[in-house]
Amino acid sequence: MERWEYKVADLTKVEKNIDELNRLGGEGWEAVGMVSTWGAGGFKFVHPIALLKRRVPEG
Repeated sequence: MERWEYKVADLTKVEKNIDELNRLGGEGWEAVGMVSTWGAGGFKFVHPIALLKRRVPEG
């Protein structure tokens, strides 16, 4: 059976969002969703949080 681990990434600093997501992707993390913890304010993420997962190696 596959096992997964999960991570939450706080992306409030807009200038670092892409660099941080690329770094995490290089470590095997896959972004599977985005949420805003302070309300969406329409369609704008006020305090974006990325939800990530990656497969846990068997062993």
